[in-house]
Amino acid sequence: MTEPVTRTCTRPAVMRRVADGRVRLDDRAGRYVPQLDDRPITIRQLLKQTSGLPEYTTLVDWTRPGTPEDHLALALKEKPVFDPGTGWGYSNTNYLVLGMVIDNASGVGFRTYVERTILRPLHLDDTYWPAPGELALRGPHARNYGIRPAVPEAGRLDVTDLPGYEFGASGGLVSTPKDLNSFWDGLFGGRLLPDWALRQMTRDTTEIGGRDVYPAGSRYGYGIASIPLSCGGVYWGHGGDLPGNSVAGGCATTGRRTMTVYTTTWAAEGDSLRHLQGAVDAALCAKHR
Repeated sequence: MTEPVTRTCTRPAVMRRVADGRVRLDDRAGRYVPQLDDRPITIRQLLKQTSGLPEYTTLVDWTRPGTPEDHLALALKEKPVFDPGTGWGYSNTNYLVLGMVIDNASGVGFRTYVERTILRPLHLDDTYWPAPGELALRGPHARNYGIRPAVPEAGRLDVTDLPGYEFGASGGLVSTPKDLNSFWDGLFGGRLLPDWALRQMTRDTTEIGGRDVYPAGSRYGYGIASIPLSCGGVYWGHGGDLPGNSVAGGCATTGRRTMTVYTTTWAAEGDSLRHLQGAVDAALCAKHR
């Protein structure tokens, strides 16, 4: 699967730069991304989804290859959803920009930096970046079915083959449920970040219950959300969607249980979303039932 592991890895990669003193949370994004020179958007706001940047994925012509700079230019032509820091709204453009920040702050490119700081230390051996032009998934895998963005009029199709490289830091990494579980264990087990950086990610939060896909009582931190569990407590994690799949999961605060649930169809609203979230809740609360 490809989503949401890319964003899942982008967040702690940025915080690794913060922990190393190479990036500050209140730095303007324009310091690293020239296209944002005239916008008062900070790294903190990108992580917290409070930048007001419009969603770029709905503006891209996916039949033509493009660069992150091309995709960002499309978003910047649109009116901001709100002034930076005055609201909350989920946008993949935030992760597109964070990837560009890592590029310029690390000097090695975000793909290489994520490999060095996230994938290798946690031994996520079944997780990889697709090469330019690579459409198919490597090795055995399930087939995904959904609406292909380039031909929505065709209805539901097999969309297993997608241009993952084109999604960049907002959705191109390919992984497995096992590796995602290992990631959550590693993040909350203190293997990626110092304690203070993880506390920052989970304590500086915004109430988002009832907005987007989040149930009542949810809060959003630095790229991760806390979602209440039916058995008490919350789990910290993130979900995500591509045209042919949806993923949800994270790490429960009680018992340190982790779980990733994956579907081969889009499940971002209605009964499908409730079933996906219910499966995560049932797994993380299993010992209480």
